Amino acid sequence: MMTANDTMNLPEMIVMTLIRRGITRCVASPGTRNAPLVEAASAAGMDVTSVVDERVAAFMALGIAATTGEPVALICTSGSAMLNYAPALAEALYRDIPLIALTADRPEVWIDRADSQTIRQPSALGAVVKRYASLMSAGAPDAQRQASLTLNELLIAATAFPQGPVHLNIPIDFTTDPQSGFTPRLVDIIEPEPALTVARTRQLGCLLASPRKVLIAAGGYPPAEKLNRALARLAELPNVAVVTEPTANLHGRLFIPSPEAAIIASADTTQLDRLRPDVVITVGGALVSAKLKGLLRHKPAPEHWVVGGMINGCLPDTFGSISTVVDLPAEAFMSQLASAMQPHRAPSTFGDDWRIASDRGASLLRSVVARAPWCGLKAAATLLGLVPKRWNVQVSNGMNIRYACLAACLTDAPHRFDCNRGVSGIDGSTSTAAGAALAYTSAPTLLLTGDMSALYDMSVLASGAIVPRLRIVVADNGGGGIFNFAKPTRNLACRPALLEHKGLTLPLSQIADGCGFDYFEATSEAELRRVWPAFSSESHGRPAIMRLITDGATDADIINRYYNQ
Repeated sequence: MMTANDTMNLPEMIVMTLIRRGITRCVASPGTRNAPLVEAASAAGMDVTSVVDERVAAFMALGIAATTGEPVALICTSGSAMLNYAPALAEALYRDIPLIALTADRPEVWIDRADSQTIRQPSALGAVVKRYASLMSAGAPDAQRQASLTLNELLIAATAFPQGPVHLNIPIDFTTDPQSGFTPRLVDIIEPEPALTVARTRQLGCLLASPRKVLIAAGGYPPAEKLNRALARLAELPNVAVVTEPTANLHGRLFIPSPEAAIIASADTTQLDRLRPDVVITVGGALVSAKLKGLLRHKPAPEHWVVGGMINGCLPDTFGSISTVVDLPAEAFMSQLASAMQPHRAPSTFGDDWRIASDRGASLLRSVVARAPWCGLKAAATLLGLVPKRWNVQVSNGMNIRYACLAACLTDAPHRFDCNRGVSGIDGSTSTAAGAALAYTSAPTLLLTGDMSALYDMSVLASGAIVPRLRIVVADNGGGGIFNFAKPTRNLACRPALLEHKGLTLPLSQIADGCGFDYFEATSEAELRRVWPAFSSESHGRPAIMRLITDGATDADIINRYYNQ
């Protein structure tokens, strides 16, 4: 194995630089042009997972990086292979997840010259990464210096606040010698600890003090104990309400775990007006709750503070009232703010108004679920109520994440909850969960996905990279149930045939058998509870798939009636 002091060829230098920066995992897809990079990664002792489908590979890397909090490298060959990275890189960009895409390329002289497997690669992923660059040919003058500086710049960008994906395009020419002589070079960057001055923090504490009503809304965020403690202190203030969604991974006695359910149960104008803030402070990624966004857009609060900086240089004006951007990590800012606001405790009913609404929402939802026949809402609430706290949960987009956000007020939270809400696509959820299961070794990872979502990347099940800890539940109602729920689509004549794809059938039992999964089915609450112990058992040493079968028409009827209380 080479040391950092040896001279090496370009792929070896790239890999050694990754390792010296602490990047030790990569997901690679087979190819000829990228073979020197894969060989270098393997020879250097990196943890290499080989996945044939590049889109699957990228989503698996996303799941690994999101779960571990560490950057993960991707390696693919030239041509259209790299374009398959785009969906996962876009998701990583909007969730601040560091992925390092290393794409092998043909020498520049052959681009647009009718040579095989050549496209214009250098900027092809530019819209979905923080930064991109293309190296010179290894034989070009000053190629070593350019390669070293460019690689360092990209790796610094990937891990700088806020983190995100980067792309390095690497021309590799097999017609010349290996171009040895490269030496790894590491450029350190020293950044001061981000924090506000004491005087500025005190000023903000006064500004947000009662009688001003402050709503803190938390979207997608990795588990962060320091942030959790800070928000718990803020929630104790009478004029502050903290609303969270499952993907925020925040849990507290005074938090509002399902703002959607709370608002649905606040039927009249007087009750809704009590929930309207003077200041909204948002933390984390995009919010799922349509009711919360509607409440804050219909009569916007005078001020909206965004914690965590702009998104890719743009102002995230979610509610039409953005006033302040706090370019600091949420843990640091909220900790300082919690301390600064403690001396300003004064009477207010705002926090209690939200908690009363939350209790009302949980009571109404519990009643609806109890009275409902077997349907998607009951299935999701029952399932999530059975999940052990040690587990990690991944949920696909569509109706399942909406069900999960509602059920959060009825169930205990698992160890961690994730969803690809960066761009809210339904592609890649299975691969992301498979990657998360690779990284989370303490307990199983459960994916709750829909039948249409499951169609996208089933190939990951045959990738050879599936661990026995993975559990997959496919909510099968014969098509895209969300189209029967969403207002823009539910009355369209083309909906049943062209949007929902009614009659959609997945051969899940055959797929499970062929890919080495145990298979289960449930068509009722009683059946789900009966098969759950075997499905969830960690002793049988195999991954498992469960099909949860419901009727799409019943699903739509129950959820639409609940929303139109």
